[in-house]
Amino acid sequence: MLSRYVITPRSPIITPLMSDTFFGHFCWYLAYQHNETENYLSDFLEQFHCNQPAPVIFSCGFPKGFLPRPTIPGMKASETDQFIQKHLSEFKKNQISPDISDQKAMFDSRVIIKQWKKRQWISLDQWSSINHNYSEFSLYEQYLTTNDSSQQKYTELDIVGANFVNRLTGMVPDRDFGGGGFFHREKIWFNHNSQVHLYVDINDNTCEQLVDQFLLEYLPDYGFGADKSVGMGHLGIKKDVKFDPQTIQVENANAQLSLSYASFEGIGNYRAHYKLFTKFGRLGGHYAIPEASGKKPNPFKKPVLMFEPGAVFYDVDPRELIRQPLLKDIHSNKAIRHSGIPLLMPFRIER
Repeated sequence: MLSRYVITPRSPIITPLMSDTFFGHFCWYLAYQHNETENYLSDFLEQFHCNQPAPVIFSCGFPKGFLPRPTIPGMKASETDQFIQKHLSEFKKNQISPDISDQKAMFDSRVIIKQWKKRQWISLDQWSSINHNYSEFSLYEQYLTTNDSSQQKYTELDIVGANFVNRLTGMVPDRDFGGGGFFHREKIWFNHNSQVHLYVDINDNTCEQLVDQFLLEYLPDYGFGADKSVGMGHLGIKKDVKFDPQTIQVENANAQLSLSYASFEGIGNYRAHYKLFTKFGRLGGHYAIPEASGKKPNPFKKPVLMFEPGAVFYDVDPRELIRQPLLKDIHSNKAIRHSGIPLLMPFRIER
C-alpha cells in the first residue's frame, strides 16, 4: 500500500531528506520503542533477506506537488530543431515575443530548451498527463504550454563556520594541543510556506500503524538528522488522506521511476539510466556515543555508490526490485545494514 505524507519544515535541517536516512530513523524508532522485546529490530531487518517484498520502503522528500524528473537521454540536436520548428509559433507566443523574426525565435528557443534540460522536477499534473507515453518531446510540450513553477527555489543553502568543543571543559581545545578544529557546515533553509511530499510503500500490514506513529508522533517530537538537540530538523508531518495510489497507476508500464536512493547487490545487471551519488553514511542512536568503558564509537559507514532519485529501470518487474536484501558489509560491525531498496513509480516510456 502506497501512502503519502506532507512535511512542513519548522526549522532548518542539516541532513537532507533522503530515503535511506528516513529508513535509519525508522529502525531506531523500532529499537527504542520495543527495547523490552529482545531482537525486535534484528527480526524486522531479517525480513528483508527472506525473498519477500520489503516491509517498508521510503522515498526521499520532494517539493510538494513534484516528482524527480526521469533520468533519460535528452533529445538530439536534430530532434530539438524539429521540436522548435513544430512549436515555433507557441514559443513566440508563450516564451519569447510574437514580434521577432523566426530566425531570432529559433535561436532564443534553443536557449530556453537548454534551461529546460537543467530542470530537476516534474509536476504531478505534468506527470499524470504524459506518464502513459513519456518522452522528452512530450515533457517539453508540457513545459511549453503550462506555467511551470519547478524553477522556483524552495530551499536556501547556508554555509556556516564552527569549532570543535571539548565536552568536558566546554571550551575550544588549544591549537597547540591538537585543538582548533575549525570546520564548515551546511544548513538547508526552507522558503516560507514550503512543504515536502514523502511517499511510503508498506507491504506488511503490521507496519502500517508503526509507520504512522513514527512519522506523525516520533519524528515531530525527536527531530530529523543532525543537531536535533539544538533545534535542527524540526518537522511537522501530516498524512495526506486524499491521496489515491490508483491515480499514479499506468497500464502496460515498461519502466519504473525510482523515488529513492537506490543501491543493492547486482544493481548493475539491470537496464537503467541513472546519475550516481556517493553516500557517506553515519550511524545514529547509541552507536554515535562513547561506551561506558570509554571506548570511542565508530559511527562512519563505508562509502556506498547509489543511484539518485529519478533513475529509470527498464522492462523489470518491480516486485523483483523490492525483494532485494539490504546492503551488508558497510561497517566494521557486521550486523549493520544499509537500505538501498527503491520506492518505484510505474510509467510507460516511448522508445
